[in-house]
Amino acid sequence: MSRSRRHRRHDRLLIPVERVAAYLTMTTVQLTLPDDLAKKASEAGLLSAEAIQEMLREQLLRRAGESLQAIRRRMPNEELTPEIEQEIVEAVQAYRAERRARRVG
Repeated sequence: MSRSRRHRRHDRLLIPVERVAAYLTMTTVQLTLPDDLAKKASEAGLLSAEAIQEMLREQLLRRAGESLQAIRRRMPNEELTPEIEQEIVEAVQAYRAERRARRVG
């Protein structure tokens, strides 16, 4: 079985080159949590780097969506210009593309 040139072996996993490049620079974050919460989160597998990354990405996308909804609620329907509508469409498309990429990757 041959490997695509777009993939490289890393930690015994095949990872697309584009995804490896995204992780070349990393930031270390230290959390202070109540012991009981830390224990429960650890037992649930929520303190792994991958789980925290996923939670942060989901929250960023959720907040972006909420921001768009708040903007939309403040604007009367008759003032929705084609430019603003296009911005909303592009934001929704970006959100959907991110979700698809996470499901595939």
